[in-house]
Amino acid sequence: MLIINLLSILMMFFSGCKNNKAENETYILPNGYTGRIVIFYGQANGEAKKYADGARVLEIPSSGILKTQFEPNYGIIEDSKVNRKFLYKNTEGQTISIPNRHNTTVDSNEVQIFGISNGKKYPIVETKELVNGVERTVTKTTDYYIAYTEFIVDKYNERRKYDFKNSIEEQSYWEELKKKADVK
Repeated sequence: MLIINLLSILMMFFSGCKNNKAENETYILPNGYTGRIVIFYGQANGEAKKYADGARVLEIPSSGILKTQFEPNYGIIEDSKVNRKFLYKNTEGQTISIPNRHNTTVDSNEVQIFGISNGKKYPIVETKELVNGVERTVTKTTDYYIAYTEFIVDKYNERRKYDFKNSIEEQSYWEELKKKADVK
């Protein structure tokens, strides 16, 4: 009986893990694009969901900022060579593969993908409040968050130019980005 219970538990565990697999993704970038890419998820006014060859297709505009109706792609990425493809699309519609740094040896002169991160940002809002009888502007974070994916496309030896000097610089970047993208 003990063996049957253990087998049942193991079967439930492994069948549950299978459901946690992330969907495959194909990122299509404008030909020759270098810079920071940011994708905002769950945006009602974002690009409609699109699939090709069993993968989510995320076409990045020349601004490097994409708003999509897709929800975040949480789950296990089993093999980033298979699950995530990064492509340049030229004016004739042909695609060229962009190496993901984790898939290749680093060539400092080759444009590649690095610094992939997923996260949540809680937007900051300013409100007017009475503090000790004096009206003041108070800065707070919201109760909701904006889910995003971010990565860099450039030569490996150029990657440090995208680093933030401090958290204030990073927060300013995100606030400007949110306004520019009109993210809700």
